[in-house]
Amino acid sequence: MFRFCLIICLIINLGLIASSKSVASDSTSILIEKAVSYSSFRIDSLNNLAQDFENLINLHDNTLHDSAGYLFVLGMIDKRNGERSLAETNFRKALKMAFTAKDEKLQNQIKLQLAKYMREERTFLESGKLISEVLAYFKTLNDSINIFYAYKEFGQLHFDQGRNTSALHNYLEASKYISGRKKLFAEAEIHRLIGSSYYKLAELFSHINAEKSIVYYNESMRYIGMAHQYFESMDQLYWECSCKIDLMQTGLKLGDVLFTDSLKSKSASCYSVPDNAILIGLHKIQSQIERSKGQQEKAIEELQKVLIIKYKMLAPVQYYEAYHQFGLLIRENGFSDSSYKIMTNTAIWFADRGLRQKAFESYSCLSDWYEKDTNISLALEANKKASELKNLLVDEADMEIFDELRYKYQNQQLEERLQEAVKKGLLQKKQLIILLIISILLVAIMVMTLFFVSLLRKKSMLMKQLANEKEAKTQEENKTRKLALDQIKVQHELVQQKAAASKLLAEKKDQELLLNVLRRTQMISFQKEMMLRLQPFITKLGRKTDREAFEALMTDFRHESENDPMNQFELVFKQAYGDFYSKLIETAPDLSRSEIQVAVLLRLNLTSKEIAHILSLTTATIERTRHQLRQKLNLEPNQQLVAWLIGLG
Repeated sequence: MFRFCLIICLIINLGLIASSKSVASDSTSILIEKAVSYSSFRIDSLNNLAQDFENLINLHDNTLHDSAGYLFVLGMIDKRNGERSLAETNFRKALKMAFTAKDEKLQNQIKLQLAKYMREERTFLESGKLISEVLAYFKTLNDSINIFYAYKEFGQLHFDQGRNTSALHNYLEASKYISGRKKLFAEAEIHRLIGSSYYKLAELFSHINAEKSIVYYNESMRYIGMAHQYFESMDQLYWECSCKIDLMQTGLKLGDVLFTDSLKSKSASCYSVPDNAILIGLHKIQSQIERSKGQQEKAIEELQKVLIIKYKMLAPVQYYEAYHQFGLLIRENGFSDSSYKIMTNTAIWFADRGLRQKAFESYSCLSDWYEKDTNISLALEANKKASELKNLLVDEADMEIFDELRYKYQNQQLEERLQEAVKKGLLQKKQLIILLIISILLVAIMVMTLFFVSLLRKKSMLMKQLANEKEAKTQEENKTRKLALDQIKVQHELVQQKAAASKLLAEKKDQELLLNVLRRTQMISFQKEMMLRLQPFITKLGRKTDREAFEALMTDFRHESENDPMNQFELVFKQAYGDFYSKLIETAPDLSRSEIQVAVLLRLNLTSKEIAHILSLTTATIERTRHQLRQKLNLEPNQQLVAWLIGLG
């Protein structure tokens, strides 16, 4: 009995120890999840989490899992503080501990942060391999939060490689897995990243396919606008201002200075954000707004606020973009030598860092300037470099188009596989139903063998009951069918009524148009008649001033009568039947104005005589014009001209 009690006490103590370690492990997992969600935007929260880890380790026995988590958080803090080599060391130590502890989830969380670090170090191949491993693992767990992070990191990897279409694809995939407490922030972040990818695509195609570029700029504006609304609702001033900068830049690219100026006037609070990229962006945009207003000096002043040496290190890309803009401005103000030096520096800097689009723009400016200044050798040299960059940009655009087609093909394949899976599922379902029926039949046969007489009686009762149910079901189906037919009939009548109403409305518009032109024609005829009747009275006026006033009045009448009434008629007709003109011109581009006028009046179902009266022409002239219209429209002999024109629109 004593031994039994001792064993029970030992088991209870071991259970308490295991429970304590389980609580510690669960707490560690929660802290790691928080660290991942805070890693991109809350350094103060990461520091607090590190303190929570220290407290947790002090409260419980230190385990490899806890130590790995602690080093993992320290690595993220080091990376945010700019200690990148120390961050990598802590990440790799944490990964090794997680492998020893056989904690696969923590291993993959650390791998994802390592992949992010390698991407930032531009070790793209190794980063991509790690992300693929992480994504495959979390998909097996159906862990939506970490799948979201993996897809987002894949998108940023492709974005940094200049593969914007692939980045878009992965961002859109990530958006399918948004969940958890930070859902709104995640949605805002993904929308911002999608908008940035569209902006990059728009810049890439701006010198290759302007129409496609405008489409991408508008998509960028739409997604970043949604992100801005989300960040604004969450009171995230940094991200809100970042989105405003992107929106204003896109607005300027689309030539919408009023929108940009309006948004800039609402961005005063952004000057308090301690971020150099945002400050440079605000000054650049204000400079462009002033330049569009013709305020060159103010535009230069705004850029001079940017061209302080510290920005060269803290926000280099934005600095050199402003530097490029400054070169354009001083060139416009006559400082050619300085502008050449500035534009050459920006071109070399952008080219050295693989920023081909911006380098191309700088070299293109230099080529144009040298050509205008008749420095042909330097113009050719700059043009050669611009052409090389243009070819590289075309290659990039071709790759984006290839990726776009590839993802369309992949989506098509996925849809086909889904359809095959549905068909396979239906087939399996049918097979299962058949097996079930066979099993039921076998059981029924066995039961019938044992209870043949009893089943005959039950069968008779069941058949009667089934007949009654079938009859009731048939009656119900007939009622349903009748109701459906009645409903279809009512809908058909409604459609007919709507068509009749539309026809009446069209006829009313035609009548109003005709009435307007007839009134106008009659008015002009009346004016001409009045002029003829008043003309003899000029000789009866004795005083010279009266004759001059009379002649001025007659001149006004003459100008009014010379106005073609068809101009007003055509304006109103285009408002009512806008597509008719474009379709008619597209069918026969060589139609004369008189032929178009006759076609328009025929569209209103007027006779040749009526048209001749309106246009002050002979009926024979109208008939000849109708014949010319048939020839130019290539109508068959059996085709009615009026019916064809009415059917056109």
